[in-house]
This record gives sequence, C-alpha cells and structure tokens, in this order.
Amino acid sequence: MSDYPETEEFSDEVQTNPSPPSYGELKSMDPMIGGRRTQWATSNDSQFQPVGRSYATLVPDAYTIEEHQGHIYFCRFELNTKNLLKLPGTVLTEVVNEIDKFWDLYEHYKKFKINHKRGIILGGPAGSGKSCTLKMIADNVIKRGGIVIQYTNPQLLLAGIRVFREIQPTTPIVVLMEDLDAILSQSRHGQSEILNILDGVLSDALDRIVFVATTNFFEELERRITNRPSRFDRVFVIENPNAEAR
Repeated sequence: MSDYPETEEFSDEVQTNPSPPSYGELKSMDPMIGGRRTQWATSNDSQFQPVGRSYATLVPDAYTIEEHQGHIYFCRFELNTKNLLKLPGTVLTEVVNEIDKFWDLYEHYKKFKINHKRGIILGGPAGSGKSCTLKMIADNVIKRGGIVIQYTNPQLLLAGIRVFREIQPTTPIVVLMEDLDAILSQSRHGQSEILNILDGVLSDALDRIVFVATTNFFEELERRITNRPSRFDRVFVIENPNAEAR
C-alpha cells in the first residue's frame, strides 16, 4: 500500500471558463482572486507547476508576445474597435472583404500544399485612415474567432506563433506591422529575419495568417519588399477621405 495520501484521479482535461472575462473585467478584477493558483500544470507528468485558471484556447482578442525567463506570454491589450465607421469612397471595405475571402480559401491552399498566408500593405499619407482600416481588419478576425498580434520583433513573433500553433493549429492570425518603413530601418535584428518570416520559410507554423503593414512612405520601401508576392502580394493606397466621407 502506498504511503502517500489518496488523491483525486489525475485528469489531463483542461479546465475552461465558459464565459471568458473581457479585457475591462480582467483589469478590474481583485488581484488576490485573479492571481490565486487553482490547479497544476505539467508537460511531462513528472514536474508540476502551480497555475491559475486555464483556457483550452486563447480568447479571441488582440495580443502582444512577450518573453520572461525563457517563457512565452501572450498579453492582451485593448484595441478600441468600437464605433468604427465604414467611410464611403474609401478602400476600407475592399480590404476587409478581400481578407474575408482569403480565410475561406483555407482548404484550397491545403489541397495544393501551400501555406495559407498572405501579406497586405496599406500605404498613404498620415491621417488617411490606415489605423482605422487596421482596427476594422482586427475586429473582423476577432469576430471570426481569431487573434491579432502586434508585431514587436521577429524572434518573439516566430517563437510565439510556434507555441500558439502547437495548441491552436488553424485559428486565424492577423499580424499588425504599423510603420513598416520604420520597422525595417530601425530593426536591431536585421532585415533578413523579418523578410524570412514574411516569406514563410522559417516555419510551417506561419499558416492561416495575414500580415498587414502600414506605411506613410510607400515610395521609399525597397522593391524587394513591395515587388515580392511571397511577402506582400497586395498594396492598397488609402488617400485622404473625400468630401462625401468627411
């Protein structure tokens, strides 16, 4: 007979919350309750770590990817998508509709063993509506049950997506790359890493994903960025709103 006290039968079933809290609810939650450890997590059935609540899948929302002591974290941030307006006479609706059609082509891509991936550049002057378009795209994929990732650096992005795909292999992902010209010129990681990610050559995890980049200076981007369909296959120029839209 074992000297250990009897315990409940081990189960690897994930405890889930049927109604995940909103971002606002999480912020207002009592920290003593929100930080309480409620269960044990293990990856090998021999080492166990006390954790709080767990979810079978990430809540559809906007995230940044962060790293601490070698662990990857998806951190929700508030992306205000309320009261967005589809302005007449703009390309916003066209962009959203094109991405919608792309999500529906998943099985077609799989049939030909092609990564279900594409890249879109939104170019135009400051204040023309690029940020509004990004939010509309984000809102659309979140409503589909997907997630939005704010680009920070190529290494974290790739590591985070690899982890995410182990758990959620087919969830739609939109990666937001605001001010692409600045990302490329100021990158400490080298442009080659960024370009390899956009090409999808570094990992099969880069699947069912759309990269959406913005720039105020499209004409200053190198042709290896704008003229390579494997990186960005479509460019939308967003002009300042016309009189009707205003």
